Amino acid sequence: MIAWLAARAARSCLPFTDTRADRRWVRASPRALAERLPAAGPLLTLATPVPTAAATAGGFLVARTELAALPAMHWLIVGSRVDADGPHEWIECRDRDGRLGLQCHLLPDTDYLGWEALTCLVENTAACEAPPMCDPPPSFLGVLDFRWHRQAGLNLVDAVDVTGVSPWGSEAVRAAARATGLPIGSVGGGGSF
Repeated sequence: MIAWLAARAARSCLPFTDTRADRRWVRASPRALAERLPAAGPLLTLATPVPTAAATAGGFLVARTELAALPAMHWLIVGSRVDADGPHEWIECRDRDGRLGLQCHLLPDTDYLGWEALTCLVENTAACEAPPMCDPPPSFLGVLDFRWHRQAGLNLVDAVDVTGVSPWGSEAVRAAARATGLPIGSVGGGGSF
């Protein structure tokens, strides 16, 4: 029994590290994605540091450093895979050079209709040459609930830390933490999982 549990824990990895994953590269505007993120509810979110200049490209402001990659998004990757742990779905926000900035994973606690609106967000499906993927290590891992609003005439995307999800959601968060080596809520708070 212990060997089975150890083998299962070793298999727990994030979908973007798995070569068996199905990825669909699409073009979507950063603003369209930012406006739709709140409808999805809680999402397991990983973020990587981005250059400061890139954080001002999308026509809206971000209220958290973890979200700085959103305005610079040029590609949206919709990914999925099925393994022994069940189905996994996620989206990746990548800049013009293919560098990963933000990744959001579907949880059992996510609003599935809101998630579907995110994964169907396609503005240009013409055949394009996708750049090679460049995946710097993430610096943040947490469960976020996104917000979009206008404040003082400016468009603003923000997120609040979700401190508790369902038992299945908690297991997915803990598996991601094990796979990345990051503490949950490693930047800006977090909760108990």
